[in-house]
Amino acid sequence: MSDLEALRQFRTDTHFSSWAGTVLTDDIESSEQSIRTLIDDLIALGAKAPKGAVRSAFYACVERFNELNDRGWICTLEREDLCDLLERIADATGFEEAIEWIDDKREW
Repeated sequence: MSDLEALRQFRTDTHFSSWAGTVLTDDIESSEQSIRTLIDDLIALGAKAPKGAVRSAFYACVERFNELNDRGWICTLEREDLCDLLERIADATGFEEAIEWIDDKREW
């Protein structure tokens, strides 16, 4: 069962401000938007979201980051930050296996 309040909190947070100076502003903004889109999708699915729909939302988010990384800017620090955040969002969905869904499609 998804913790919608935790997801809403993730939605209002800024996650990648520490990248300023090393990552292009457009890439930071696109990354923030990709996370907001994931969270919006998860919230729209509701607290009792079906596993397949949650998995699809994570896959879509990871694919967006695959596309954003076309210049190879996601390096160790960014990868760790992204994976940490996606894992915390996965925890909020209540699906333990959601952490594995991140690696299923990740190219960075």
